Amino acid sequence: MFKVAGLILVWLAVSLSLGLVVVSFIPNKSWRLVVVASGSMEPQIKVGDLAVVIKNQSPQPGDIVLFKHKSQLVLHRLVRQEAGYWLTKGDANLGVDKTKLKTGQIIGKTVFIIPAVGLIFYHKGLLFMSTYIVFGLVLAAGLGLVHEEA
Repeated sequence: MFKVAGLILVWLAVSLSLGLVVVSFIPNKSWRLVVVASGSMEPQIKVGDLAVVIKNQSPQPGDIVLFKHKSQLVLHRLVRQEAGYWLTKGDANLGVDKTKLKTGQIIGKTVFIIPAVGLIFYHKGLLFMSTYIVFGLVLAAGLGLVHEEA
């Protein structure tokens, strides 16, 4: 019983670890995964959360959208439209952003948030190292379960 449970645990860990790494690097035309890097959308969205953004959606006031400002990606809420431009605001910020967006500048709309999962990806240099550490620990635990039964 423990042998089968250990093998299943190892298989799940390998699949999840590899799946997260692969999915994060697959270019996709309809959706995008974005790791939240600032607290401007707290308390609803926190640093390290993973946002799933659907590209090319019709924006509406209240939507949390992804856009590029200078060289950075920004995830903020659409407040209102004025003279053909969208005004955005981070929920934790006091006022609206100075940047005014045309609809075409909006990359996509956030459809859901996966809390804290993005912390794995937050420090890019540690991405593969952290994945291998988690994989190694789960593998070791799984082999330990397999070894106990034998």
